[in-house]
Amino acid sequence: MTSFFLRFHRSALYYPFLLGTLLALIAIYPLIDDHHLGRLLLPLFLTITLLGGAVAVSEGRLRLWIGVITGTSMVITRLAWQWWPLDVLAQISLVCGVAFFFHVTLVLLHHIFTHRGSIGAEMLYGAVNVYLLIAITFTFAYALIATVDPQAFHGLPALNGRYFSSLLYFSIVTLTTLGYGDISPVSRPAAVLVTLEALCGQLYLTILVARLVGLYIAQESRDERP
Repeated sequence: MTSFFLRFHRSALYYPFLLGTLLALIAIYPLIDDHHLGRLLLPLFLTITLLGGAVAVSEGRLRLWIGVITGTSMVITRLAWQWWPLDVLAQISLVCGVAFFFHVTLVLLHHIFTHRGSIGAEMLYGAVNVYLLIAITFTFAYALIATVDPQAFHGLPALNGRYFSSLLYFSIVTLTTLGYGDISPVSRPAAVLVTLEALCGQLYLTILVARLVGLYIAQESRDERP
């Protein structure tokens, strides 16, 4: 199984697969989470992402086990919460979600910034994946804060409804520094996270563009050598 993950991760299909999964989570889930069945589909999306995450971390056994343990714990506790809606299950699932997506984000980010080859589709797909993973990681962090303190955000719907998709929307708005203002942080931990995400969004784009330009110049220099 590990060898399969390694081959898939090194193939040209991995990054488009992960990008499609993340876009499905972002674009489709908010449209269906008004219904109980739609809320049950969230673990399915996360399971698919867990597969992509396991592929991403499978370059080493330690990374593989960190990804598998945190991701599996996230999905299992989320499914358990659907049947036993206890706050402690929701919080455990969200903590595991933060750890899982943060871990996968770091692994992909390390791959991008240590890349020494030519700039191709794989590099661009990976860069977009990291950007979306940052938004999803902060979404889980916001949801954890909102679960502990329901008054942490102004304008957030009731926690028994669309709060996850609303926080996903809020996270993307914050990451892109669009800032509509319909949802805003109230508590200090929430404000700190919002500040960090806005900084991450701006710094990531700036540093990434510089990195890609540097690789492109180096690639052109190699191609022009006699």
